[in-house]
Amino acid sequence: MLIKKITLTLFLLLTILGVGIKYVSASNLISASDTMSREKTNFPSDHKILFVTPSGVASGQNITLTFSSGFSGIGNINSADVDLSEGDTNDCSTSVFTQKIMNDTPSSSEWSAIGSVQTITITSGGSLATILPNHCVEIDIGLNATDVSNSSAGPGIHQILNGPVWVESLNIAGTFGDVINIAELYIIDNDQVTISATVLPADSGGGGGGNIPVPTSVSFNGWAYPNSKVYLLEDGQEIANTVSDSSAKFQFSINNITAGTYTFSILSVDNNGNQSTIFTLPLLIAEGVATNVSGVFLAPSIFLNKLQVSQGDMIEISGQTVPNATVDIEIDTNPQINEQVVSDVNGNYFYNLSTLTIGYGSFGVKSKANFSTNSLHQSSYSKVLTFGVGAVNIINKKTCDLKADLNSDCKVNLVDFSIMAYWYHKPNPPSNIDLNGDGVVSLVDFSILAYYWTG
Repeated sequence: MLIKKITLTLFLLLTILGVGIKYVSASNLISASDTMSREKTNFPSDHKILFVTPSGVASGQNITLTFSSGFSGIGNINSADVDLSEGDTNDCSTSVFTQKIMNDTPSSSEWSAIGSVQTITITSGGSLATILPNHCVEIDIGLNATDVSNSSAGPGIHQILNGPVWVESLNIAGTFGDVINIAELYIIDNDQVTISATVLPADSGGGGGGNIPVPTSVSFNGWAYPNSKVYLLEDGQEIANTVSDSSAKFQFSINNITAGTYTFSILSVDNNGNQSTIFTLPLLIAEGVATNVSGVFLAPSIFLNKLQVSQGDMIEISGQTVPNATVDIEIDTNPQINEQVVSDVNGNYFYNLSTLTIGYGSFGVKSKANFSTNSLHQSSYSKVLTFGVGAVNIINKKTCDLKADLNSDCKVNLVDFSIMAYWYHKPNPPSNIDLNGDGVVSLVDFSILAYYWTG
């Protein structure tokens, strides 16, 4: 699930959208954010809106939430689809919230909510339906509206529909008197990452009572392969590298970065030297904003032990991802072959594909992975590798680095022992069998073979 948090005076722009910079303007409201459950284009999404109101909401006043034209379905929203809560402080992260009662025909202690075109209006029903000044307000819209305190209350059944790829906005206003415009709500094609940005309100001035600006920074975290080298590139140039932990987690933090437009890329190399595909994200970093990109999940690495497989033989598909992940493997035969395996505790996965029923030709293979923490994480596809089915096996030499692998099957076993035994003390042995290069196959060569033994 993608969560997008946009806060006061934030502007964070994915440059692939090709739109200009928009500054978030605010008056009175101390801070505001809109957290969307999904940002994927044409998908329905819940919204969790938080803001601090200096003025409070008095009896009979309303709060209006006006969404820009890229969002739709707002006219379907009613009191059952909206939860309203008041925090006990002006800190939305630590406040204890009290649920307000929603009702289509509110009494003096209740509230109503109605959607029309692009605006949702939340109205106090009377003298007992108020919000105190300088308190945090939480508004949940959609399936996350779970209050069932009366017949007009939830659970919510209507969500707001995202439009095409674009930058949208939300305006908070109403007769309660406070106003803020939350710009830069992104609708994107791939919502498997979380992009959040935090900025403090403007310094209020005075003798040391103002806020300290947040340093301009960007950080990334996610999953690669266990204990693997991970690289961060800025505009195609490496700026940092790290090693992931045993669960494949990695993190980068770049502090005091100059504000501007960047293209960041992340890649990893697995424990067998196979490189991942490259995750790329264009960002516009704003001055004084701490930007965090989380949930990056690099695609699995992938490798084939043969470039061509003799029809009827097996070809091994392998690679690495996070530990204990479900790996889907797709082979573009006709009909397509779909297989599923689970990676081991080191993130390695293997599948032996039989070519008994596959005709001669060239075929592509790719993989993707998923795993669950508190939510489902889904990678993109790996690179596509191609193999042939023909009359003979052609070994992928990258797997045949074993010095004692005499028949190039990527194993050192009794077959190699038999080949070496044939040349024992015979003249002019082949150089690849005379492992120590002394001109004769002796017990020394058998000792070397034993060292590389795989079975």
